[in-house]
Amino acid sequence: MKTSPHPIRSQPTLGDLLDLTRQLGRDAEASGSSLRHRDREIGRELVALEAHPVTQLLGWLQRVRDRVDDLRGDKVNTTHRLGLLVLAIAGALGGWGAAAVVFRYDGTHPVNVIHVMVVFVVVQLCLLVLFGLGLLPPSVTRFLPGMRTVQESLGLLSPGRAQHLLARYLPQAYRDTATSLVGKGLAHQRLYGNVDRWVVVHSSQTFAVFFNLGALASALYLVAFSDLAFSWSTTLQLATADMQRWTDLLSAPWAAVFPGARPSTELIESTRYFRLQDGSFPAAVSPVGLGGWWPFLVMCMAVYGLLPRLLTWLLARERMRGALPKTVRHLPGTGDLLARLNTELVETRADDPDLSSAAAASTDTGGAPATSVAGQVVIVAWADALADSETNRGWLAESAGVTAVSWHEAGGAHAPEHDDEVALAAAAEDGALNLVILVKAWEPPMAEFLDFVRTLRANATPQRMILVAPLDRTDGGAPVAAVVGHLDVWRQMLARLGDPWINVLHPGGEA
Repeated sequence: MKTSPHPIRSQPTLGDLLDLTRQLGRDAEASGSSLRHRDREIGRELVALEAHPVTQLLGWLQRVRDRVDDLRGDKVNTTHRLGLLVLAIAGALGGWGAAAVVFRYDGTHPVNVIHVMVVFVVVQLCLLVLFGLGLLPPSVTRFLPGMRTVQESLGLLSPGRAQHLLARYLPQAYRDTATSLVGKGLAHQRLYGNVDRWVVVHSSQTFAVFFNLGALASALYLVAFSDLAFSWSTTLQLATADMQRWTDLLSAPWAAVFPGARPSTELIESTRYFRLQDGSFPAAVSPVGLGGWWPFLVMCMAVYGLLPRLLTWLLARERMRGALPKTVRHLPGTGDLLARLNTELVETRADDPDLSSAAAASTDTGGAPATSVAGQVVIVAWADALADSETNRGWLAESAGVTAVSWHEAGGAHAPEHDDEVALAAAAEDGALNLVILVKAWEPPMAEFLDFVRTLRANATPQRMILVAPLDRTDGGAPVAAVVGHLDVWRQMLARLGDPWINVLHPGGEA
């Protein structure tokens, strides 16, 4: 076996999540003995990681990548990093430009301190409040009418959405899978959606951090390389004492450490500006005095603009890093995979091949949870895809390792009311059993079938596996494994449902 020379990471990436999702989907379609042998072979190499399931899953993925050419999640990671770089550059340029406008001084009228404070303090604090509202959990927003709409609107305006735009430039195969992952996130917020949410938040905070860095750099550049003159002016009835109270309040965090960055009463009194013809001050003020505001303004931009954004960036980064392992661990199929990795194979032989296959399947899984492909299932044959007979049941047991506990007929000539009754009956059976829908591979899924799947999902438990098994037939009418072209059509259609617990089963397919 080819062993990857790279060390195993303990922290998954977005690319790992994408590749693991794809490979688990493939494995759900192929339930042959080679799948169990492959994973048990890898499991022996990773036995030391049995107590660390996420790291073990990443080690397994690393070895599977060595065998499968088109598992290249590094392209997703590269696109994500490129998106962060684009947002950082855009933020820095936007911040530089904003500061250049606010600090603009053409030698006639001084820079208004109040303008700077409004743009880089008041607006920044308002944006932080909106950021906080956007992070309110559902347990809180349900008590606040209209808050969900507000959060959705804020999400649409977030610069972090640029990551989704950049995903369009992925190769076609990865773009389809990434789109499917976003769809799954919308359908199952508790699983995929949490990662997507924190990716967007982290990206938006990257933009915000570099916006403030760019603004601060621009302000310092103008202070250092130009002769700025500052004043304060407003049509409101704001007395010098009122202005003093505001500046004292804003400079409280640093006044003890940087007393020079706290405007004095003399500076405030002497730099009040009255716009009369060419402008005037209440008293003679030296050119040096007109520049005395810059330490206060720079500290305001750093403390009320940059520092909070650094904190929110760190928060988003840690939450994103925490959401990835949780999502990886709870992906549909990881329970079965860990069982295959850590359970020794015990193969039995019997004269009846059907019994042998079922026994080997149930023994190999080692008590896997309900997401196991092999084992007892509830079968629904859609539109006469396969008749209920001992021969066909035996073929399913041998080719897919499944044993039908019950067999239902739906679709085709049956009335919609009958299909609804079948969906309710199948969903009402033992919730530990997977639901398998047999379909004709050569017939593309129609709206009636998708409606049936939705009804089945609505009445089954949220994490109960629904496996769609496309079948082809020989000239004599015997079932055979579906060809790849037919499978691709079914995969793409089911992916649009955005349900991670709906997958394609490929009876007779190889691992």
